[in-house]
Amino acid sequence: MKIKLIVCLLIFSLVPLASAQFEVPEWELGWDTDMGTTYEIALDVDDWDSEDIILAFLDNPRNNEVTVDLTYEFSDEDFPFEIDAPESLSVSGGSNDTFEITITSISDSVKVREYSPNQAVTLTVTADEVVAGSGQSRSTQDIEGDLRPSKEHKLAHQLAESDIEVDAGTWIEVTLQIENLGNYQDAVTDSSHSVRMCPHLDIEQLDSVEGQVLRTTGNGGDQASAHEFTIRVSASSSASAKSCEVSISLTSEGSGEIYTNSFDVDVSAVESGSSNNNPGNSDEDEQEMESEDSNATPFLGILEIVSLLAIISLTRRM
Repeated sequence: MKIKLIVCLLIFSLVPLASAQFEVPEWELGWDTDMGTTYEIALDVDDWDSEDIILAFLDNPRNNEVTVDLTYEFSDEDFPFEIDAPESLSVSGGSNDTFEITITSISDSVKVREYSPNQAVTLTVTADEVVAGSGQSRSTQDIEGDLRPSKEHKLAHQLAESDIEVDAGTWIEVTLQIENLGNYQDAVTDSSHSVRMCPHLDIEQLDSVEGQVLRTTGNGGDQASAHEFTIRVSASSSASAKSCEVSISLTSEGSGEIYTNSFDVDVSAVESGSSNNNPGNSDEDEQEMESEDSNATPFLGILEIVSLLAIISLTRRM
């Protein structure tokens, strides 16, 4: 009896061990791309197009093959991007397979540009293991990662006036229009100008554009119209009559790029010559007349004195 009892105890003690040996190991779904922080989807600022790829993996430590169905979901249905990725994946025993998730911007570039790059969206990838032949789910795993569009900056500027004319010795005010064609606010950190072949022409008050917040403008932006600033085109009195080419350069705070645009200014010179054509009224003639008058005055005074002395002498003789 004792021997039978010992045998039974040994059998029962081995049952958990056998169960542990036959436990099916679990597969694992994970990221190959670093998704520890918000992943930035790179955009093309010219056409707002994008095609970015992130990588995930499925690790199968089992001896037999594992097949999973894959689904993808954004936390915001208005997120202007689409997913192109496998809908199912089969991984052989003892293998680790990587698969690509391609993120593409939708064809509506306006919506892509309008979407705030400060707004992160969560992408959830779900893997569901289905038992072959039964269609029933055996186990499910999911992974998440945050995405957002990249911040893009681009400036453009021009004058509102088409024909600019200024007289020598005067100045005129013109309107400088600046457009922010990016998807995030920007500012001008530095402004400069150059004038070709016209040293007596200058641009004033251009630094008024520096440091001003420039919201996005144009189609799909926060406002339709450009930002406007008043500057001066000034010509010195010695400026000659000619057409001058002026270039204005603005540096973007966001991108660091310098954007330059040029325009023409027609300068009118001061007319030469005197306003009075009478040569007798010239400055030199007036000076000569004043000189003659000053010399004649003392000569007349001597004659008067001599005549007076003669009269006094004749009076005494009588």
